[in-house]
Amino acid sequence: MPDRSATLILQVQALTAGAGVRLAGPGIADTTRLDVAGVPARFWDLVRGNGMHFPRGVDLLLAAGPCLAALPRTVRVTDD
Repeated sequence: MPDRSATLILQVQALTAGAGVRLAGPGIADTTRLDVAGVPARFWDLVRGNGMHFPRGVDLLLAAGPCLAALPRTVRVTDD
């Protein structure tokens, strides 16, 4: 249902792979970690809630200088 979803490009301060929350889902072989600087404290709670509305939702493109991270609405986020 592409007519009930959107893609959001969000400029952030920094993206750091290997630190932060654990991500799993489409496009990620097993799991990976990503830390995002410059987002509100509840950012990851909003990303988690986004997947509950599948197939509706928001696909995120996070940009920090030359770095880019794409988070589909189906990404799974854990704090462990």
